Parts: sequence; structure tokens; C-alpha cells
Amino acid sequence: MSTPEQGRAAQLRNIEVKTGKTLAVMRGEIAASGKVKHGEVRSWLMETYGLGYGDANGLAHAAAVDETAPPAAQDDVLAAI
Repeated sequence: MSTPEQGRAAQLRNIEVKTGKTLAVMRGEIAASGKVKHGEVRSWLMETYGLGYGDANGLAHAAAVDETAPPAAQDDVLAAI
């Protein structure tokens, strides 16, 4: 059985194959679209790339994650919330 992280990674790989664009490129295109709210980004991805709701939703979540932010400490209770 795969973990949720493995499932998300597989979904993002499949989206890269469908669109022909990497996550980094998609982040740039999302930023250039001017869309900020999650629902707006999801709808834009569905309209622009023909993604289904689940793929567009997953990509919108992944694109919103700041990869430059340091990971939260495992024992940091407030960060876990």
C-alpha cells in the first residue's frame, strides 16, 4: 500500500505527463495568471489545461506550497496546527 505522500507524488508526475510541464513551470504560469484564491487557481487549471477536478485541485495545493520555507519541527505543536 502506498502512503499519501507517494500518492500525491504520483499524481503530480501524471499531471506533468498530461501537460508536458514541470511543477516549477506550472507554478510560474499560475503566478502569471494572476489567480490567487485556491478555487480560482483550480478553475483556471481545469479550463487552461483540461485537467479534471482532482488533478487541478492537487496541483493547486502543490503549487501553493512554499518550497523555500524551512520544514516545521516535529515537536512544534503550534506548527502542527
